[in-house]
Amino acid sequence: MERRTKVSRACDYCKKRKFKCSGVPPCNLCSKKHVECIFSIVDRRTTKAKSTTISTSISATTPINTTNSKIIKPSYSTSSTTTKPDILPEYIPKNLQPLLSFPLKKDDINEPTVKSSSETSSITQENGSASGLANNVGKNLRLLYDKDGKLRYIGESSPLSLAYEARKIFKAISGESDFTNDPDNVNIIDGIAHVRPAKVLPLPRRDHALIMINFFEANINSTWYIYNKRWLIEKLNEAFNEPLKTSPERMAAFHLIFSLGLMFAEKMNHPIIHEIGVESVNFFESGFELIRNILDDGRVWMSETSLLMYFYYQSTARRSSSWMMLGNAIRNAQALGLHRKAVNESFPDTEYVIHRKKLWKTLYTCDRISSILLGRPLTISDYDWDDFPDMEEPDQSQPNDISNICLNESVKISRILGHIVQNFYQNGIVNLLRAEKIAIDLKKWSINLPSIIQIDKVLDDHGQSPDDGFKVTKSDNYSILLVHMLQLYGIMLLGKPFFMYLLFKRNPTNCGTDKQEKVLKNFCAATIKASVLTIQVAHIFIQHNPQRTESYITANCCCKAGLILGLAILYRQTNPDYEKDEFSIGALLQQLQIARSILYFYSSTSQISKRLHSILDRLVRAVQPDVEAGGPSLPIPTPFQQGMTPSNVDSPPFRNQFDSPYNMPFENIMNFQQFFVPSATNSVTSDDHPQSLNATRLDEFMYNIGMNELLLEGKNDIK
Repeated sequence: MERRTKVSRACDYCKKRKFKCSGVPPCNLCSKKHVECIFSIVDRRTTKAKSTTISTSISATTPINTTNSKIIKPSYSTSSTTTKPDILPEYIPKNLQPLLSFPLKKDDINEPTVKSSSETSSITQENGSASGLANNVGKNLRLLYDKDGKLRYIGESSPLSLAYEARKIFKAISGESDFTNDPDNVNIIDGIAHVRPAKVLPLPRRDHALIMINFFEANINSTWYIYNKRWLIEKLNEAFNEPLKTSPERMAAFHLIFSLGLMFAEKMNHPIIHEIGVESVNFFESGFELIRNILDDGRVWMSETSLLMYFYYQSTARRSSSWMMLGNAIRNAQALGLHRKAVNESFPDTEYVIHRKKLWKTLYTCDRISSILLGRPLTISDYDWDDFPDMEEPDQSQPNDISNICLNESVKISRILGHIVQNFYQNGIVNLLRAEKIAIDLKKWSINLPSIIQIDKVLDDHGQSPDDGFKVTKSDNYSILLVHMLQLYGIMLLGKPFFMYLLFKRNPTNCGTDKQEKVLKNFCAATIKASVLTIQVAHIFIQHNPQRTESYITANCCCKAGLILGLAILYRQTNPDYEKDEFSIGALLQQLQIARSILYFYSSTSQISKRLHSILDRLVRAVQPDVEAGGPSLPIPTPFQQGMTPSNVDSPPFRNQFDSPYNMPFENIMNFQQFFVPSATNSVTSDDHPQSLNATRLDEFMYNIGMNELLLEGKNDIK
């Protein structure tokens, strides 16, 4: 029997008698009955037709060009109309589009906007289809390649995003240069992290262990609280006395601490690296091996060890892996209620309660800083933390504990940084009223800062308390520097949209009201001055504390500040009638060279600093073509010498008029921090009546309007 097939049409005779029709005139029934086979009734039912069934209606003579970048609708033959090929671009709402778009390849900028399906699929497979990469062949994504060829997302708040944008501006205004044609244009210093199965190492010699903890304390734990140092030494002594009674997770924590300490010793070429017989990566793999099979056991040590891995990966230029390990630490801490006051205070041990609270503060601060410097989503929501430092009662037991005060202030300023990103860097819309309010928050934070950690205390020798249990480091006060650099970075972050809009992106004929113009200029000037002061305070700190090895935040802040100054210099060089301020082009160029010198100083111990130095070195030559490549421009301490340790380095002498402690810009920095919001922008306060708020509300604007016309010309797409 012939197998029945489904058809989509039948003649009038078969339909009327409900007979199966062959669908081809004349049908079998009409031929048998010798009647006329007419197909006048249209069957509007739809079936999934094969490509061959519609070949009669689609022009079969038109060849399909698989390399054509346009998507062309099928041309149906009709007697009255002739359809034209239509382009079907992907549409993404403006509020969902990133402010900038990194290309996927160097030559993407000259390629057509929409590609054929075959071409798109091949690109998707090449660049990692497993991760679902799509979205118009990366035009609406910010993606760079790491050293292994993997894609990394870098968002708008990152200095790398500004570097990419700066290259486009330089190319559009002054043409090609070494800065715009950087051979590492779409690359990022990052790498994938593989932890090999390893043999568990025994404990090192006690003196070696103390040296490694010394480096860990000087570069990590004195700034970012992970462990109470007295408790740490006590538990280490117990492990040496009775190693068989030490739990695997505690031994893993010690090995991860040793890996960090030994890594910093390796960067400084300390003699221990020749005596200990192993490398830092061996301790890291050993510590990871001890806890490899533990996913969750409901204890705080998992957040502690994940945080140690976060700092290890960050210091070894694996920023994506570092960011993910931080996420693991945060999620475990949230699962244990470290962000809830009632949960923390339910424990009877007061020291353990303090440990939980301080560890959560470190996680919160690291989340804000790491996410912002990479331009990635914030993990912790403010609404979910009910034990914020503002709500705490002052700790009277240690009123002059510098590290604890700095930790609390770092949390407060990090919260403001999060507000900046959430308000301006998520949807690309800048509201002047919100910007004024956040600027006032930054100002109030500085005014309320305890005097013991004001910026002029960054060179004080606080030393170690005699009851600390051990004295391993000479305090470098980096925690004091950190809180001030975070505020200056926040001012740069807040003012950058106004700076870019006013200098490069605004239509000259599109001027706002007098008040809008004044606010825009105030924020633009504040951005430039914050950049100058960031470089100055970092320069002073490095000359006073050349022994510090960890430099991730310092390097990123100096890079962003240098890029802003480079753009300001370019604008002033090409617009001689610019409005004069306190900084001449020569003064800005000098600070840019100092920023380059700072990154050169850290380049011997950090691959990230080395790459950022390369960017600023090319930038200096772009704004001053007669400058030779490489090398510092102003006196900077010689990069780390063999035998230098955190405990035996004295402060270097000041070597020129810029280095004199009496000429240091501390008073200038404090005045700027507390009064950088000019009186013209103080018209809106929290006490204003809602009606007055509506009256003073300034128009919102998309500060990336016109970017495609100005910035996306050329084919070199840069990091």
